[in-house]
Amino acid sequence: MGDDLEHGAASTNWPLIALVFAGAVTASVHIGKVPPALPDIRAELSVGLVMAGWIVSIFALIGTMGGIFAGLVTDRLGHSRMIKGALVAFAAGGVLGAVGENSTSLLVSRVIEGAAYIVLAVATPSLIAVLAAPRDRNLAVGLYGMGVPVGMSIALLASPPIIAAIGWRGLWWSVVGLSLVMLALMLLFVRTRPSSQGRRTTSFLRDIGLTISRPGPNILMGCFLTYTAQWTAVMAWLPTFIVEQREASLGVASVMTALVVMMNIGGNWLGSVLLHRGVPRWALISAGTLAMGLTALAFFPEGLPDMVRYGLCLAFSLLGGMQPASLTSGAPAHAPSPDQLGTTNGYWMQGSQLGQLLGAPAVAAVVTISGGWALAGPALALGTVVNVILALWLRKLER
Repeated sequence: MGDDLEHGAASTNWPLIALVFAGAVTASVHIGKVPPALPDIRAELSVGLVMAGWIVSIFALIGTMGGIFAGLVTDRLGHSRMIKGALVAFAAGGVLGAVGENSTSLLVSRVIEGAAYIVLAVATPSLIAVLAAPRDRNLAVGLYGMGVPVGMSIALLASPPIIAAIGWRGLWWSVVGLSLVMLALMLLFVRTRPSSQGRRTTSFLRDIGLTISRPGPNILMGCFLTYTAQWTAVMAWLPTFIVEQREASLGVASVMTALVVMMNIGGNWLGSVLLHRGVPRWALISAGTLAMGLTALAFFPEGLPDMVRYGLCLAFSLLGGMQPASLTSGAPAHAPSPDQLGTTNGYWMQGSQLGQLLGAPAVAAVVTISGGWALAGPALALGTVVNVILALWLRKLER
């Protein structure tokens, strides 16, 4: 049994951390299930391109608006309790989408799932920090960053055969079932104990003020914003680039993109291990963002062989993945107090979602204005400049 304790654990409960991590993977499957299903959804429900775009991006919009507020609520109601509630909301939103007969019902279902995702994404690293002993906390919380690429990779690879067999509604029902299984496991093994949270009297505004007035949470938020903007932009436009510039089929482009996404899993693991072994957080952030900036400068322009350019895309995702692992584990270190851990996680999550919302449109604007992909790399490299500056600032704080 696990306990939702605020003072942390004397020893690390790795089996329970693995279960909580599986919940994060489940949440990311909800994100990744939509892109492979969009053609069938548009055909059956007569969904226009603009509405389809909203169905995909509504997750990021909700996170941009509500991340810090989700953190405030989890700090008060308890992290494990909020994860269980989020899994219930995932199932409810999935059912609404599976039975919906028009684009409006599907969009509403995605709003519900999006709100659930933000709550779970904020509460999960907070609970992992509680379940890990201090000596293992950087490793355990850092590994949480693997949840997004793992879940998205599963969805990208598993959704097409499921859709072919039982349709996109069958896919929705399958993911609902996955959420209910995770909920049952959480109810069985993660015990919520009464804590001081329910008796807290500090105001929401005080917690927000304490969090955003400190440089540490602001650095984490800024680094997440620029990292996510870079990574999401490349993942969003890589299939289009491969199809339009290299004249490959959509199937080939999708598989190549899925492999790039999967490389991010290794980067998160590498960052967590190196951080656990004492490599400074600022150094991992700097190395990851420099790798992303330099490879982005090289894989968009013509000149290098295609396989070399694709190898640089893989390196972009692999080495860049050291950043979320380092940043996520920074929340317990830079939260004003344990009472604001969820709020701090919500703050960096808000930056991450804002980067996801802005990254792809920003690159699209550069490509449209310039008339080609050559300037996409320099545009992405600007984020690296920002992240290096923030990493050096973080170095001063953590000396």
